[in-house]
Amino acid sequence: MIALVFPLSRIALRMTFLIIGNFLATVLLVVACLPQRWRSGTQDWRSSGVFLRAKETLQLVTKVCKSCTANIRSMEAVYIRDGMLKLHTKTGSLRFEVVRFLEDEISKGEKKLVRFPDLCLNAADKSAILLQAVSVQAREYLVLHGKTGSWSEMSASLRFYEEQLGW
Repeated sequence: MIALVFPLSRIALRMTFLIIGNFLATVLLVVACLPQRWRSGTQDWRSSGVFLRAKETLQLVTKVCKSCTANIRSMEAVYIRDGMLKLHTKTGSLRFEVVRFLEDEISKGEKKLVRFPDLCLNAADKSAILLQAVSVQAREYLVLHGKTGSWSEMSASLRFYEEQLGW
């Protein structure tokens, strides 16, 4: 499902499957060679080159899987941040409740970005989203009569405008 959302992760998944396939082929080769090694008794199977290759391949598989999942997580985080920055386009049909809608959607996105604090929206990003989402009249009211010191002051001013004056 992740591969459908992020096209770059398809490449990472293909690489992972190739490495896992290589690992499985090496394991099958080890399993096929074990009875011969045991029967002959000449060589310990743990010191065989096939076993060492399987061990190295397993280490490579775990390393690649960890890096692929880290890359996929960071791509998902960037995708979530981009979605939050484009929230103003989803408020076109909402005449009222724009501030509440934006607060809800931004808080949902911030909960998903807990592990990526550098990708969380700062106050300037939130203010820009809010100003892009409201109408021109609401922006004019906010600039001329409202408080614009912080996100909470802006949202309180816009709520007052929404409740008292209407947009």
